[in-house]
Amino acid sequence: MNSIAWLRAQALRALGLDPHSKAALRNVSGADGNLSALRKAALRSKGIDPFDHDALRKVIGTSAAQPPPPKHAARGGQSPRRARKPAARKIPKEFSLFLASGCKNLQLAAKCLGIAAKPPLLRQPLRVAWIELIGKHHPDKGGVVEIAQAINAAYQLLSKFAR
Repeated sequence: MNSIAWLRAQALRALGLDPHSKAALRNVSGADGNLSALRKAALRSKGIDPFDHDALRKVIGTSAAQPPPPKHAARGGQSPRRARKPAARKIPKEFSLFLASGCKNLQLAAKCLGIAAKPPLLRQPLRVAWIELIGKHHPDKGGVVEIAQAINAAYQLLSKFAR
């Protein structure tokens, strides 16, 4: 229930009407419709604008002018969940060095993927290392974007020289 609906219900209670009884609201207003429309019509019949917050608060009085707490706060006595701020992750040295080198250093690229940079460089072990690392460090799976970029750049650089 939003704050204006809560104010309307409280104003009807202050006027001695049950805000949940369609029959009582229909008797007062002479209108027909859903519960929300009946509440508005009943307030209009009493000379109160159902969209004027201040007028509704005057009818209620100052004691009940606060809207109810949000629904999520009343979940079985639990407090609402707070979004956790992601922890700052440290980028490993080999990844930051490789990115700083402009992604052109073969030795650092091999270190990033965790393979030996000795010839012959074979395509299959390179691909296996890349798939394993990107699966572990992908941003969609909670990884850091810079690490994933370094892994992809290292794979692209080394795949040019692999057979």
